[in-house]
Amino acid sequence: MRPFPMLALLAACGTPEIDRAPVSDDTRAAIEQVNSFGMRFATTLRDAQPNGAADNFVYSPLSISVPLAMIYAGARSTTADELRAVLGQEMDDDAYQDGFGAAVRDLADAGTQFPDRVWELRVSNHLYGEATYTFEPDWLALLEDTWQAPLVQTDFFGNSAGAQAVINAQIAADTDGHIDDLLPPGALDATTKLVAVNALYFSGKWETAFEVDRTEDADFTLLDGSVIRVPTMNATVPGKAGCDAVVCVGELPYIGGQIVLDLLVPVAPDGLAALEDAIVADGLDSLLGSLQPVEELIVSLPRMDLTTDTDLEAPLTALGMPSAFDQVVADFSGISPLALAEPRLHVDRALHRTWVHIDEEGTKAAAATAITLAQNYSLEATTQIIADHPFLLLIRDTVTGAVLFVGHVADPSLAE
Repeated sequence: MRPFPMLALLAACGTPEIDRAPVSDDTRAAIEQVNSFGMRFATTLRDAQPNGAADNFVYSPLSISVPLAMIYAGARSTTADELRAVLGQEMDDDAYQDGFGAAVRDLADAGTQFPDRVWELRVSNHLYGEATYTFEPDWLALLEDTWQAPLVQTDFFGNSAGAQAVINAQIAADTDGHIDDLLPPGALDATTKLVAVNALYFSGKWETAFEVDRTEDADFTLLDGSVIRVPTMNATVPGKAGCDAVVCVGELPYIGGQIVLDLLVPVAPDGLAALEDAIVADGLDSLLGSLQPVEELIVSLPRMDLTTDTDLEAPLTALGMPSAFDQVVADFSGISPLALAEPRLHVDRALHRTWVHIDEEGTKAAAATAITLAQNYSLEATTQIIADHPFLLLIRDTVTGAVLFVGHVADPSLAE
């Protein structure tokens, strides 16, 4: 996709902003890789859905990428090569860890600054390790310093059910109760050696709210051409927008202006999959970077509430990292000197859940990812964005550029 043609500049809306440090080159490069991974993951997840592109799903590329980056730091040989390829990691490894870690710390710090909690962002990382297992000190130091995830010594061997309850309770607390029981019964057992966790929570109010009395049932054209009626919010708001021959994009700011919702509506009613494939090929930067301020942007957006649970093993394996899940060949010797004892330390479970709620006041969204490692070893110009057919949505931090949440919305009637 080419950048949008320049639009006539109109007055941008002024909003109070949080003071944030300048984004380093390493952080910018690392986040570009995270966003690129996120869109490749989207197409893999889409193709694995029972009904393909006709199914709704939401996920957080940031939340999935953080635990992957943690275990990548301890991967070696083929396991490291595959993780590197899946993450799209083309930087020096130290620069990648430093740059990505700095972005996550910046997001966590920014989320605590806004007064009156009208803009809230929580990013939490945790590392739970079997108390009787030996871990490499350098890897533990990296996770504590870069990812703010000091090791919590845990009794998986003697009380895996109790450990699971503690981890689930922490995830629920970090996500304001919206991600509950991410680890299902039996997810952990006596062979569990490590659980790496990221939790992400966002709550923001629109800079200009939708008026409830303008919400009404409206037509929405599904991918098969049939038309349904769904509750649709309507507003005329200041924002940014642009159109080309493939897609119309609208950017709607939350209070504070630094977190935005990007609404990507393909021009063709059946063009959602093609749009996602084009973003994988061309990236997001040229698309989002050429949006221009619009003083009065007409927006129609279905009200929605979406939750998706994803077992990450199949999509991550499809993307190219089978070795990490294989107890015969996995190499996480950078995590533990015991990792190569047979059977090897390997990824046993990789679980992710995302919830996104969008209404007239704003948006709430939460995500969590837990990766468990086990070893059976003791020791054009546009002024309107009308989402009346399948579309893509992003919740994005405009300072680091990090895409926090992605939604593939094919049928809003299933999203309430």
